[in-house]
Amino acid sequence: MKGDFTRDTFDPANHFSRVLMQQGRVQLDSDSNEQTAILLHYLRTLASDLLGPAAGPAARLGFGILTGDSGNLDATLQAWEPDQARRQALREAAQGGDIVIGPGRYYVNGILVENEAAVLYSKQAGYPFEAATTLEALQKHEGGLLFYLDVWEQFVTALEQPGIRDVALNGVETCGRAKVMWAVRALLPKANQALDCSAAQGLPSLGTGRMRASAQVDRGPPDPCLVAPESQFRGTENQLYRVEVHRGGPATPNANGATFKWSRENGSVIFGVERLVGNRCVLGSLGPDQRLGLQIGHWVEVLDDTLVARGEPGPLARVDAVEPESRAVTLRWPDGLARTPSYTGDDAPRHPLLRRWDHAGDPRKYGGALAIAEAESPDLSEDWIELEDGIRIRFERDNATYRSGDYWTIVARTATGDIDGPFDPAVTNMRVGLARTAQGTRHYFASLYLKPDAGDVQDCRCRIEKLPCAGAP
Repeated sequence: MKGDFTRDTFDPANHFSRVLMQQGRVQLDSDSNEQTAILLHYLRTLASDLLGPAAGPAARLGFGILTGDSGNLDATLQAWEPDQARRQALREAAQGGDIVIGPGRYYVNGILVENEAAVLYSKQAGYPFEAATTLEALQKHEGGLLFYLDVWEQFVTALEQPGIRDVALNGVETCGRAKVMWAVRALLPKANQALDCSAAQGLPSLGTGRMRASAQVDRGPPDPCLVAPESQFRGTENQLYRVEVHRGGPATPNANGATFKWSRENGSVIFGVERLVGNRCVLGSLGPDQRLGLQIGHWVEVLDDTLVARGEPGPLARVDAVEPESRAVTLRWPDGLARTPSYTGDDAPRHPLLRRWDHAGDPRKYGGALAIAEAESPDLSEDWIELEDGIRIRFERDNATYRSGDYWTIVARTATGDIDGPFDPAVTNMRVGLARTAQGTRHYFASLYLKPDAGDVQDCRCRIEKLPCAGAP
């Protein structure tokens, strides 16, 4: 979640059942957010325990798959779509090679996923996802394939969902929202592999890379107004750093390896795009103040709803000039960028935006991001990557695969001149964070519809049958 948070305190290992406010005490966003997380953890764990990895109500079972050769095409469309004109359009699209995704509900890892109306595979937000799974590629594909549901959560603000903001507040930002995102995707078998309905459960929820953080400190007496000179974290403000994988893949030393970007504001500083043509971008606002605004030398990521739904990063660009009067910035695109994005007023429904990152990129290398270099030495005093103000990170030597969007957060506090734990108890000569896999964004998967190499197609969805009422005959 890329919100402007103090920190994320929820940990299921604490076994907290609720957050209790006390009179006259300071209230923080982390307390309220932890209460919500505790309740969600309880409800989703309960749903998973009762329903299993994925299931849906038999009377409103969602995410059915219809193709042009489905034997029950007309009858199923009659049940799914009450509007005759739209039903006919869906039928013609299916017979032309598209795939219809049915309405209804489904629970994946306890998360309620809803589709309000039948939608075409090619009309999903973010389509096409991969070249091998476009409609044209699937029509040419010979052999088995599995349609599955990909589910994750996305933090959204009033820039992406304008209805969140109350117009009575005259533009003042309030809370954001966590939105359940979903996409129906196709899984093709690897060489000498036969697919079955359990194949989607083996897809990775996160990348396999692990990262440590450190800001070793020799503590002195705390003074809330001063940064101790011996502190390793030398920032003047409390921060929630975010380290996020930009381009996924293995950590290789060449130009095609995995890369990362980082933000001292948890990636929460964003600007709505009104127009972007060439390298000139007109924004809705340049930010509320200098700290949360745009300045020459800042790096921004250009995003829209399509890229977010696709799970892909946007291109990075450096701010080379700022025009406060016209709310415009001049961007320097990195070398080798195949195509620069462009937006006009017609693209407003896609909610284009710039997201600010605080790393010092190079337009001539790695697309403006930073290369992920895994540690060469087992000695924890070596191979650290410096961020700023004493904050440093280290990617462990795992020969890992990093996934775009994977992230870690680092809580840095001026009162201690240090970061929050958990720290590695095996390291005694310095304070070093545990090597952790990414905190998110977690994806969950559920199989929907299997077309095997040979034999009949198979509906992989699990149905929840209604329990008999007490006292019923």
